[in-house]
Amino acid sequence: MSKTMDKLLPCPLCGKAPNISERPDSIDGYVCAISCFCGRFSASAHKISKGKTTKIARKQAISAWN
Repeated sequence: MSKTMDKLLPCPLCGKAPNISERPDSIDGYVCAISCFCGRFSASAHKISKGKTTKIARKQAISAWN
């Protein structure tokens, strides 16, 4: 994965850096969630991806977010 794929764009609603979390999802997969809860706008933005490895899940989530 290239360094540009690792870089998350800011939240489209508030401009802050989003949060990223990864965890096992089941016996054979992982989940990566990217989110920003914009309190002052009473809104939230999020993307979630599942993959066989954390690397795959993270790459897909970042791609969907960006």
